Amino acid sequence: MNNPRKHPMSITHLSDLLPISTKYQGKHENSRGLPELCLVKTEDTEPFWFNLDGHAMMVGPTGSGKSYGLCAIMAFFYRYPNAQVFAFDKGGSLKTTSMAFEGKYIELSEHVIQPLRNIDKKQDFDWAVDWINLLLKGRLDDQVGNIKNSIVDSMRSLKRRPEKERTLSGFMNFTSKEIREVLSHYKGSTIDGGTENNIVGRDWLCFEMGSMFENNSEIAVPVLLYLFYMIEKRLKKGVPTLIVLDEVWLYLENTLFAQRIRLWLKTLRKLWGYVVFATQEIDDLQDSGIYTSLENSTHTEIWLPNKKAKKDEISKFYKRAGLTNAEIGQISIKAPKQNYLIKQPEGSRWIQFGGGALTKSIFGCEHTDFPINKGMN
Repeated sequence: MNNPRKHPMSITHLSDLLPISTKYQGKHENSRGLPELCLVKTEDTEPFWFNLDGHAMMVGPTGSGKSYGLCAIMAFFYRYPNAQVFAFDKGGSLKTTSMAFEGKYIELSEHVIQPLRNIDKKQDFDWAVDWINLLLKGRLDDQVGNIKNSIVDSMRSLKRRPEKERTLSGFMNFTSKEIREVLSHYKGSTIDGGTENNIVGRDWLCFEMGSMFENNSEIAVPVLLYLFYMIEKRLKKGVPTLIVLDEVWLYLENTLFAQRIRLWLKTLRKLWGYVVFATQEIDDLQDSGIYTSLENSTHTEIWLPNKKAKKDEISKFYKRAGLTNAEIGQISIKAPKQNYLIKQPEGSRWIQFGGGALTKSIFGCEHTDFPINKGMN
């Protein structure tokens, strides 16, 4: 019996009608089996399953929504079981979110830490010897062998003292005059004292670094090395850990930090560590000596609107980063503070984190503008 509704069709014609591609919608879970970081909407109001499956880079000029995006990622990441969030802030942009989630926000220029407190443990003892050696680097290099032995001997003497006395000043009491003269520069500083170990037992820590870099950049080196070390000790498989570096150019300017970040990107992923670094200008990254490592280790790129993106002196940096002319054109016309271009190996999509008035007030404003922040303090 002839059925006109079942008219014969050739495979060639059928293939012309069949869909062979679809818009990228993200992933429901990452390679660790963790569910999507958050479900957001695209510019077409379609759902997008945003996920971090490794490290991420966020690039956008001032006022484009960088702080809002970082805060959103931090907040959504914290919902994972046993999650840890460590952030390095500049200018207080991450303070409101940190306090809203009952995290510890530390203004390091006004705080004192005690890096030598736990030297009775071998791992901390060995690290402390290398740390002191770093403080002396470039000043007593002509006696390198003797210096290392002297540091070890002095550290052994300090190890016998009570915890509260294991300070940099306490160390200086057991060392030679030459070493003491060099370390005297740090006496009474941020790294010389403290009784509270602010790392232990804290799942959300945010450090304000801006004023320290501006007022005493030399002290930032030993401080960051200590904080990086303490974070490394907290990393382990099965414990999702987010490390946010806002204004990453501050760290890339220092060769020591740049190499540490390069090492982190290579090794932390094995221990469930996710590094998210943000900067205002892509050339800050490309001019660093580790840009290739940053590029190769980054799974997710997050590009924010920039109305100057099509200018020749700026577009060349975007092109070097692998963006197409069409993507650069979109970056130049998208509305700031709400649109984010997500580029991953599987695909690209413009998304919006959205949120109501309360969410936007927590994620999207400076902490001084947040009405309930005084109560939190």
